[in-house]
Amino acid sequence: MSKRGGGRRFPRLESGTGDETRERLHAHEPKDIEGEWDTLVLAGSLRSANWDGGGDLAAGRDTVATAGFLVDAVSGRAQFVTIYADGGELRTLSVTGPLTLSGSGTLETTSGYSVGGLVAAVVLTTASVDRINFYTGSAAETAVGFIQAGGTYLKLQGPTTAAGNSDLVLDQGFATLASAGTITFKPYDDIALTLTPVALIATLPLRAASGSDAAPAFSFSADTNTGMYRSDADKIGLAAGGSQVAEITADGIYAGTPATGLPVMRPTSDDLDYCSYSFGNDADTGMNRTAANALVLVAGAVERLKVDDDGSGNCVLVYVSGALHRVSEGAVDSGGAGYKVLRVPN
Repeated sequence: MSKRGGGRRFPRLESGTGDETRERLHAHEPKDIEGEWDTLVLAGSLRSANWDGGGDLAAGRDTVATAGFLVDAVSGRAQFVTIYADGGELRTLSVTGPLTLSGSGTLETTSGYSVGGLVAAVVLTTASVDRINFYTGSAAETAVGFIQAGGTYLKLQGPTTAAGNSDLVLDQGFATLASAGTITFKPYDDIALTLTPVALIATLPLRAASGSDAAPAFSFSADTNTGMYRSDADKIGLAAGGSQVAEITADGIYAGTPATGLPVMRPTSDDLDYCSYSFGNDADTGMNRTAANALVLVAGAVERLKVDDDGSGNCVLVYVSGALHRVSEGAVDSGGAGYKVLRVPN
């Protein structure tokens, strides 16, 4: 139902009851059409007086236009340079195709946001890179938090305050431990790191900084100067209260550090130069196990006392003048009332 006359086509207006208004509209004669209308059927295009773009949108968005609007009835497309929802809301926007932000356009949850904060806001922007900015509304905020997509990465960063970055929390939001879920970081096919309510599970090596005795790489939230760290190349240090109390090396386990005279355990059994149990600054003095059921005390890389079992019962062998002698018991009270002497052969 369209009005025709003299070879010219005019818009058709239909009311809510289906009635049709037939009004002759002239291009240079402004005319008010009263009433409420459900349908405006156009045979051509509808454009605002300040539209400065082309005549149709058949090829897509008009990149020349800087003002006004165009409704292209032929292609079924419309372009509005500016849309306002002043004093109210745009309650529903249904988009079946891409919603594109080009140039320096932004999509914002509110207005008046800024670093240092007037109000909290979420802003989708393409001004420099594709990212979502999160403004906290805090006066202490010095830089926004964001999710940013780069050429080879996706970056998540918390807002920055004068004191440093604020907390970045990944929260599953469960009220009880029994119902809590897990958070998984999966950089590749295999799961690399999973946080559960009771454990941190890693399928790849955990590599920490070296740390120090005052700040061990592996420590405790309630005791940050107690734990384990890398004290030097191929060495592991154990710290308590901010001081090294032990060191594990390829040579053995030292109490304190190798330079001290504290005890050390070495992975040897009968090496006189490096006793199994000796001292950090005196490796050839200590204790060895030379054979089954044989324990030797060493001083200066020489066996000085040996406790052995030769099958005839417990016995003690000692070195006297470079020779090994068996010590035997003397007679009762030979060392005085209530004492025996130990006898060493000449």
